[in-house]
Amino acid sequence: MAPATWQDRVGTAHDGFVVVPRGLRAGAKVAVWTDVSGANVPAPMTNQDALLIGLIGGGVALAGGIGLLFGLWVVVRRITMAANCARWEHEWREVAPNWAHGTRD
Repeated sequence: MAPATWQDRVGTAHDGFVVVPRGLRAGAKVAVWTDVSGANVPAPMTNQDALLIGLIGGGVALAGGIGLLFGLWVVVRRITMAANCARWEHEWREVAPNWAHGTRD
């Protein structure tokens, strides 16, 4: 950060601190981004930054969607297995008394 003076688009002078590259000589010109009032603001996002943020956001959304689908799949499998086991147990209780275990004809 270094003290600087700049003019807005109307020509009004403004003073403040701006971000400068390391090793820049005093009096050198640097780009200053301003808002409508002429106040110093951070530089806008670059195309590469926007692309990176978009890719990261898309990756997070995709991973979240896959995780949600996997979680639903696990829940459906558990519910289906519990229902099947209960049905098999009920059917076994009906059939088991009719079976003659260990006898030969």
